[in-house]
Amino acid sequence: MFCPKCGTHVPESAHFCPGCGTRTGGDGSDSPPVQQSLRAGPPVKKKMAVWKKVLLWIAGFIAFVVGLALFATSDLQNLADSHLAALRSGNIEAAYGQTSPEFKQATPLEAYKKFVDAYPVLTKHTAFSFDSRSFENNTGQVTGHLTDGSSKLAKVEFQMIKIEDKWTIQGFNLKAPEK
Repeated sequence: MFCPKCGTHVPESAHFCPGCGTRTGGDGSDSPPVQQSLRAGPPVKKKMAVWKKVLLWIAGFIAFVVGLALFATSDLQNLADSHLAALRSGNIEAAYGQTSPEFKQATPLEAYKKFVDAYPVLTKHTAFSFDSRSFENNTGQVTGHLTDGSSKLAKVEFQMIKIEDKWTIQGFNLKAPEK
């Protein structure tokens, strides 16, 4: 049989024309034909909106910059951690060994020991949390808080200097914590 609308050959068992979808069969059904399309190749993916691409690029760039900054200042943090760990363990000589030649010239070991003894928070703290760290050229700074696990004991600010590719402590300040 042929479709009365478009003239396409329609098999006798078909109820709708395969060419135009016109009803040709007589089963009493009024439902339209189910249309399927066949495509060659992979499915077509929807494109992402431009604003989403821009937003993702910005977020990725920010993450890269933050990661780079953390990597670039990790030596400063490691030195501060090492210095405070030496003080906490009672190894004042090792901590003093991490200071710069200028610091040692201005502050002899005995004066440094008296300073550490005068501020027991340097040896009694249980943790050091960093608030900020930065560097410019061959100088750096790390700030944070010494804690006993439950409360802030003191704010610490390290000034550091890089000598022959090695960071050393130029000085540090202790302050009462902000309340």
